Amino acid sequence: MRSAVASEARDTSSEPLPEPAAEEPRNGLSPHRQSPRALVADAWAGRALVRPFGSRIIRKMYAKTILGATWLFIRPIVDTGGRALLFGSILGVAGPPNGVPYFLFLLVGMQSWRLFDQTLFWATRSFDRHARFTRRFAFPLLLVPIAGSAFAWVEFAIYTGIAVFVFALFVVTDGVLYLSVGPQLLMGVAGLLLATLLALGVGFWLCVLNARWRDVRLTLRYVLEIWLYATPVIYPLSQIPSGFRTVAQINPMTPIVEMTKQGFLDAGDVTVPGVIWAVSATAIALGSGLWFFGRYAARFISPYVVVDDDEEEEDMI
Repeated sequence: MRSAVASEARDTSSEPLPEPAAEEPRNGLSPHRQSPRALVADAWAGRALVRPFGSRIIRKMYAKTILGATWLFIRPIVDTGGRALLFGSILGVAGPPNGVPYFLFLLVGMQSWRLFDQTLFWATRSFDRHARFTRRFAFPLLLVPIAGSAFAWVEFAIYTGIAVFVFALFVVTDGVLYLSVGPQLLMGVAGLLLATLLALGVGFWLCVLNARWRDVRLTLRYVLEIWLYATPVIYPLSQIPSGFRTVAQINPMTPIVEMTKQGFLDAGDVTVPGVIWAVSATAIALGSGLWFFGRYAARFISPYVVVDDDEEEEDMI
């Protein structure tokens, strides 16, 4: 009896092991490359996920703060007020020649810049901050950097509310409506749209690279700070020294910010070559970003994204 069992054990042990089942791709996604058209189609099909994912991001950002969502209002007020005090009052930076108050000039410029800045920053950080969530649910990859930049749109809405209040305040105190009313408002809207698309285009590149190399987001903070001062947000383009004006003009954010100021304040220096360059740079960034994302996102992100509990709480504010 014992020999029969032993013989049977030897026979079964000599049989080849069954092939392991192929591992299902994480997040229900194929690890293969996707064309930009397929990426956009998948994102459009899952667009209903953007709102709950974006709401989750906003809640987590201020979950462990005393003031909570009040920070959403404190940051734009302190940021713009502090810059207006430093550059407008202490350093004496003049407003535009058409007489628009410097605070309004700065506020509209910061509104467009912060939309670009925050969209790019949070899109870049989207995978290393929300990897666990996207692994648990079937979630189109392209929606991660898009929904991950939800904070930028919330802050933009608050900047808009502050701008409306300040416009109304100047109507009461000065009797002047500095807001441009007419078809040129569309230029301001176009500038805001270009700022968003340019940020997403660059963000599609950086979010993939940042998922593997954290140096990307650490470096981005300094790049954005330098980029701000290379863009006529705090001062009019005409006040930039001639030696540095060429640098400002080849910066694609310069015509975008100028379009915003011209559209809302009639205080921008908009040229046809500048607009063509801004549109071209945005199209190149967006097209190449979609191509790079579709080619490498599934390969770079799944194996390398590791999120620690402490890391999730880093840089929330």
